[in-house]
Amino acid sequence: MSRHLLCSVLILFLYAIVYTGCADITVSDFYEVDGLISGTIDDTSNAPGWKPAQYINSTGLSYSPEESIDTGPLSFSVYISNTGNYSFWLLTARGDTAESLNSLDIHVAGSDRMLLSQASADLPDGNQLQWVRAETDTNSNLIPFEKAGQYRFSIRPRTPEEIQVHKIQMSRENAEKPFGLGLPSSTRTDLSAADLFREIPVMLPPAWVFNPVIGFESNKNSMLKFFEDAAYKDFQTGGMWVASDSAERIAVVSDPNTVRGVQLNLEGDCAANGESAIESGYRFIVALGSPEFDCLDHLHRVYQKEYGSDHRSVLFHGIRDAYHSEAKRYPAPMTPAYKFQWSAEMKVVGGRFQPGGYAELVNDVANPGGSLYNMPFLSMPIDYSSGSSSNSNWDSELFIRTIQLSPFLPVMHLVFPDNGIDGDGFIDQLSRLEEEQLLEALQRRKSLFPYHYTNAHYTRQTNEGVISGFRQYPQQFMYGDAFLVAPVTVPDSDGRIVFFPEGRRWYNYDSGQVYEAGRSWFVETRLDRLPLFVKAGSVIPYHVREDSDHLKIEIYTGDAGALRLVEDNGVTRAYRRAEAARTMFRYNEVEGMLKLTIGAVQIGFDGMSDERSYDIHFKFVDSPERVEINGEAVYQMASDDSKNSWQYSEAKRELAVRLSSVSKDEKLDILIQP
Repeated sequence: MSRHLLCSVLILFLYAIVYTGCADITVSDFYEVDGLISGTIDDTSNAPGWKPAQYINSTGLSYSPEESIDTGPLSFSVYISNTGNYSFWLLTARGDTAESLNSLDIHVAGSDRMLLSQASADLPDGNQLQWVRAETDTNSNLIPFEKAGQYRFSIRPRTPEEIQVHKIQMSRENAEKPFGLGLPSSTRTDLSAADLFREIPVMLPPAWVFNPVIGFESNKNSMLKFFEDAAYKDFQTGGMWVASDSAERIAVVSDPNTVRGVQLNLEGDCAANGESAIESGYRFIVALGSPEFDCLDHLHRVYQKEYGSDHRSVLFHGIRDAYHSEAKRYPAPMTPAYKFQWSAEMKVVGGRFQPGGYAELVNDVANPGGSLYNMPFLSMPIDYSSGSSSNSNWDSELFIRTIQLSPFLPVMHLVFPDNGIDGDGFIDQLSRLEEEQLLEALQRRKSLFPYHYTNAHYTRQTNEGVISGFRQYPQQFMYGDAFLVAPVTVPDSDGRIVFFPEGRRWYNYDSGQVYEAGRSWFVETRLDRLPLFVKAGSVIPYHVREDSDHLKIEIYTGDAGALRLVEDNGVTRAYRRAEAARTMFRYNEVEGMLKLTIGAVQIGFDGMSDERSYDIHFKFVDSPERVEINGEAVYQMASDDSKNSWQYSEAKRELAVRLSSVSKDEKLDILIQP
């Protein structure tokens, strides 16, 4: 054998070993790696009676008894290398015509087709696509696999009801519970599904997306006057769009930094509709429906040709399959509009799912078991027009509650109708309290931009969204590591139960009331306040003025904490080349002393200033005996233009330290002796 041929054989042999993991593994649909299996159920099984189906953000298979005379089970094979006891989960939904609770029977057979185990799973209520766990006849609800090898699974509905099945996930001893759309399919033997998930690239939208995004039904919308009013100028939106291609009024919005967009139907002639909008100066498009990825790719290239080959485009769009290889290249998915109702049934209209109401929106955001959970940069607008056509349909409390929640959604995307009650403009129907709550929500989103954008970078690096929920408490969620959000989803409520996760303590964001961690508390609620809480040890950055080089930092004392602030130019994809600034904030409490260390800025980006200023607020502390910066004493503020100084508020129990014109290359140690 020649040396060249021998080398070729060795290369092929090594490739086979690396790719298959082991030469004697039987070819299977899915492979267990590190005790984990994940799989997408699609039409490759060719099961009689099943056909492709689409949910809001996922594709799977549906079974309809009216169309299915001969129905076969869904079947697939799994190769298990690590023996043990495994949980079995299904991402599934009842169909729109289902009238009773249905169950799925799961049979597991060995390579000899002999039945080894069986389980069943009850389908969830309603039409929501969510994860359900299969139950066995044991207390553990685990399926045993005593030998390594290939196993065959079959899934069959117990009664003739319409159902959908999208994905499966298994893990040894139920160590990995599924969330959102689950993990990518386990089609490799050398990487686990969890490793494959972390490898999925996530592209960042431009920075303006993390400020409020406002949509209007037309360019004659009365709400535009509200956003042009002098009282609003300080709040500055990220983007504004209208649902027509004649948006002349958007062009004269007083804020020159507002990005203009337009809503279009791209499902027809994508090129003609989208290209003309981009070439006319619109910086983003809100697509009706779910365009094909070829359309999105085409418009992305048109955008880069118009504005720069490295620029980030934005195409808010419905998404058919969130694990499509191209899905996260265009990072602005958008659900259909939720109804302006406290709660509403999810329905299928024209073959497409329509979400429910406000309570269902909160559940979709916060419940790890739902398919919409953990979708990065997801817009979830509410259709306010459904409540503004008559006096009887308008619900002031519901409007306030939805507006209060909006700053803590992945994207704050508000869509306002043209007309309000009895034909008046929508803004004209708002009460003073409603308008105040709207302005407060817009300001909160805007001021928290550094926090939102830092978490967006974390999402890009980990593929995990900013929101983390609790399976046992689906009506509350964490927004990043600092905030616990507990929306009020029941009208006329004066309180609700809130579970406070592990930590030392939690503070009410508005009142400062302290809650012990690791247990549930009854929390009184007010109409003008979102139940919002902050974990002790949190370090929270804010923009308090248009100068991005001036930051307000809040330190919630009572525990240690840290934050790595991430900044970039907000426009290009230079962050993928590591052109982004990182500033580390570390807070500690040792022997009664409070210490905050602000690290020197690492790396940086083009256009970043060499200096910045800080207003640092230490919350819930006693009046200090001494404040030091890098070992030198700092004194109480003598005037508003004091360079480095501090002041103390007895009423708030808050210490404010001002640092002006600090070099970004300088490390700062702030030491406080109460």
